[in-house]
Amino acid sequence: MRYLLPWSIKSALNRGRPVEQFLGGFEHDGSPALRWLTLQPEDGGVTLLLYESYDEGGEDSLDLYDFSEVDGEQGDPAAEHSCATLEEALTLARTEYGANPDRWVNEGVIQDEYRDYIARGRR
Repeated sequence: MRYLLPWSIKSALNRGRPVEQFLGGFEHDGSPALRWLTLQPEDGGVTLLLYESYDEGGEDSLDLYDFSEVDGEQGDPAAEHSCATLEEALTLARTEYGANPDRWVNEGVIQDEYRDYIARGRR
C-alpha cells in the first residue's frame, strides 16, 4: 500500500521519519516545474515544507530531490511553516497548497508518484 493512513503518518513522524506528498506540475517563467510537500517532525511540533523544482526528469531520471530549485539553493524549501501539531500541519497543507489528505507517502516514495505523473503525460 503506497498511501499512508492517518495513524501511519503520525507513526512515521513519531519515529523521526518525514512524509511527503507530490502536488504535480506548474509553469515557472515558461519552464515546467514540480511542487511537493514534506512534513517533518521537529521538537514540539511539525514543520511543513513546500519544495519547487524544475521538471528535469524522465523515465530514467526520477530523483526529483536532485532537480534544480525554482528559487534558492539546492534543497532549500520554497516555503516553511512551523506547526504546533500534526493536525495543524495537515490542515495548512490542505488549505494553503491543496494537499489531498489521502495521498501522503513515506519519504522516498515520491519518486513513484513522479513516475505516475510522467506516465499520465505530466498531468
